[in-house]
Amino acid sequence: SWAAGAVTGACPNKDGLVAGGTTATASYWDARASGIPDDADADSPEGLSTAALQSPTRYTGIYSSWNIDLDGDYAADDPWDFGSSRQYPSLKWGGFDPAKQFAIPAEPEEPEPEEGGNRPTQVRVQTTVQGLLVTWRAVAAASSYLVQWRLIGQSWSSSRQAETSSTSFEIAGLDAGVYETRVLAVVDGETSEPSAVARGETDAPLNRPPLALGLGDMVLDAREEATVSLSSAFSDPDGDALRYSVSVDGRAVSATVDGSTLRLRGLRAGEAVITVSARDPEGLTATTTFLVEVGAILSLVDSSAAAPEGGVVVVQATLSRTVASATEFRWRLAPDGNAATADADAADHGGAGGTATIAAGETTVRIEIAITDDDEIEPAREYFAVELLQPSGANVGLSGRRWRSLVAIQEGVCDRTPAVREELSRGWESCRWPRPSNLSGRATLELRDRGVSSLRSDDLLGLSRLWMLDLGGNALATLPDGLLAHAPVLRSLHLDGNALEALPPGLFADLSGFGLRELHLAGNPGAPFALAPQLRRTDAQPWAAAPATLRAELPLGAPFALALELSVAGGAATAEELRLATGATASRSAIVRASGPARATLAAPTIPTTRCGDAPCFDGLIGEGSALALFVRPPQVTLEAPAAELLGPDETTLDLADYFQASAAGGALTFSATVDDPSLASVSVAGSILTVIANEDFEDGVATVTVTATDEIGQTATLRFEVTVTPQSPRSWRGWRTTLATPAIAP
Repeated sequence: SWAAGAVTGACPNKDGLVAGGTTATASYWDARASGIPDDADADSPEGLSTAALQSPTRYTGIYSSWNIDLDGDYAADDPWDFGSSRQYPSLKWGGFDPAKQFAIPAEPEEPEPEEGGNRPTQVRVQTTVQGLLVTWRAVAAASSYLVQWRLIGQSWSSSRQAETSSTSFEIAGLDAGVYETRVLAVVDGETSEPSAVARGETDAPLNRPPLALGLGDMVLDAREEATVSLSSAFSDPDGDALRYSVSVDGRAVSATVDGSTLRLRGLRAGEAVITVSARDPEGLTATTTFLVEVGAILSLVDSSAAAPEGGVVVVQATLSRTVASATEFRWRLAPDGNAATADADAADHGGAGGTATIAAGETTVRIEIAITDDDEIEPAREYFAVELLQPSGANVGLSGRRWRSLVAIQEGVCDRTPAVREELSRGWESCRWPRPSNLSGRATLELRDRGVSSLRSDDLLGLSRLWMLDLGGNALATLPDGLLAHAPVLRSLHLDGNALEALPPGLFADLSGFGLRELHLAGNPGAPFALAPQLRRTDAQPWAAAPATLRAELPLGAPFALALELSVAGGAATAEELRLATGATASRSAIVRASGPARATLAAPTIPTTRCGDAPCFDGLIGEGSALALFVRPPQVTLEAPAAELLGPDETTLDLADYFQASAAGGALTFSATVDDPSLASVSVAGSILTVIANEDFEDGVATVTVTATDEIGQTATLRFEVTVTPQSPRSWRGWRTTLATPAIAP
């Protein structure tokens, strides 16, 4: 039996990975994979190494008695497939009857010595890839053990032995054959009687790859030569003769191999990476690499640097050795090259590069870059790179490993709205310390009752996993555009108890996933706010001929997934509902066909329950439906309306039927009127007659009268005109000034 992974359990004795009253014979398990070591107290089951279980590819070693008669014909049935030396054996015989029980004869073993004394007991041998693993039970007083082994037929006087302080020992490098092993304990400097003999069988040992011992980096001058002995850089555990090869990455060095000797020659100032490979007769290889510097090498000491906004970044350029003349070089600023990080730009560091000089006899110079301080909200860390360019000196080469230094601008959250900054930097010594990982790992942001009167669009920048935002109990009269753009997985939003008159378009447009589960808007002047998707015809004007392409539009964005019922009176649609995914501002389209006038109606969204707890919780939000008349021309304004002067309390009337014309399909018109300044005049409509009355308060000024004509299916046309009211005017109309409004369709 074997396990694919770690095994746990409360039973103290996990014989064969199964504890209970069952007798297990010749049962083994992988002690390393399962985490269950061998149980020295078990009678038969054993926890073995992976190699011991996988390496036999036939009925040898621990599997020597497994080729048994299963069908009762007194012949072995070869029931096991051993696979390769890297696989466990698996049962392949198809005629096995689990109802039968078969006795598996055990190989005769030498009897264990009696318990007690200093003789090691329970000696067992397991076959490994390279030989035999011998294990035994510890002797309490033993300081070490002698393990002896011999081929069958040899005498113990000619056996080999090894000493160990452990209770296991792997005998490696054995030829194929059957071996006998025994263990002796060393107690107080005396050797005990040998243990019982245990046997194990090995196949020919597998070839092992060479080992790379490594070579250190080197420094050469131009035209200087050096030799390296490769026999000290590699070894072969099987004693095989090795062949070597070399490759060079860089133009500063040439390299050749002569037998086991590596020859190097410096060509020009610079660096080269040397790779040496060793191959044994069977093609197994090992490689090692090292660096060779030729001449003086210019590099950057700091692999990374950081500074806050308004600070100065300092990186240090250095030569690997002094030179006789001054070394002048150029440096530049560039993107860091990592798409996962935010790039700083020229507005952040104010330049593209410069020049620097290392004086003769010196090896270092400082490069300083000022970081611009601004009030823009930017990522907590922005990055750029300082890069060195090849110096002009013939004896100076540019490092291929350290020619650039990564720079981080530590803005943190310093430029955010004060309340947001304080909350996000809570627990840090400075507002610049939080990193992108600190922000992206934040789940909640609580700013309730903090006196916040305004927010900035990027206040939530970097809070990509924020699921709860509490802005309740503040003084917010407006919300900035794109406030939730950086919090796409938000589930709970508290805006209750503020001064909001309206919600900004696109507030929920950046949400994704499942959308909001809690939304609190109560306690605002504009509450309850309407969630009102509108029907729009996208292919033509609503009154154009059929068919019509319709969709639902929601500039606010869907705070959660919406499925809106679509019904058509006088026609048919290709969809019964229009769906808006979380964050969507428009649905997919549906086609409406009709032979005459039609009216499409979109049901109001269903707002989740206002109960809190385990259920979704929404308050301060209501759903509103939408309707759209199709294939019917709306009412038309047919006559220009006059602008008049009245002397209070004069009045005048107009028959609105003279100014509007209804579509036959739209039905009769009804009229309504309003005036924008009731202190100057009042209006009323009876049927089609509009009456305008100047007030008696002797106020003077100009008022605008708005008249709306609505047909039977809800389409409208609008007409506006001005009335000038003055106490000095005669009691008559004095001329006309006309203002016409564009006809509009409203549900």
